[in-house]
Amino acid sequence: MEKKKLEKLTRKIFHDIHTNQIKHPHIVKRMSNMLNTEYLKLNKDYFHGKICLDVGCGSMGSATFSMLRMGVKKAYAMDLDDTFFDSVTKNLKKFEGKYELRTGNVLNLDYSDNFFDFTHCAGVLHHTGDVFKGYKELARVTKVGGIVYTVTYGKG
Repeated sequence: MEKKKLEKLTRKIFHDIHTNQIKHPHIVKRMSNMLNTEYLKLNKDYFHGKICLDVGCGSMGSATFSMLRMGVKKAYAMDLDDTFFDSVTKNLKKFEGKYELRTGNVLNLDYSDNFFDFTHCAGVLHHTGDVFKGYKELARVTKVGGIVYTVTYGKG
């Protein structure tokens, strides 16, 4: 299957999953508590004043929510298409003005070099067909000394 077609199909599947999960407050709470400084083994004030990116934020935007709750200056959330805008906007309503939503692809990030202090990308790279190009893009947009946090699944 063509890469772009596969990415769009995968995006739709996860959009459907996430929009169903949002209906259940206990799932939203669990997902929004998974990313934290204790788990990441960072100083509890690490995120205060930082500029962060959540690549492939999904239709819940739980990592974006977590970063905002931990005190980031600004969080950027992006995914392949704009189907996540409504649900993420509702989930982040108490952080209005502290986040920006965009569409884009991890293989060609539309951000300046060395822009983010912390870049989060979970469950995305293994769907792209070019994991190494994705890692290069994540590293490019993250400041020297910043953190790139990724999660990938599969084997090989």
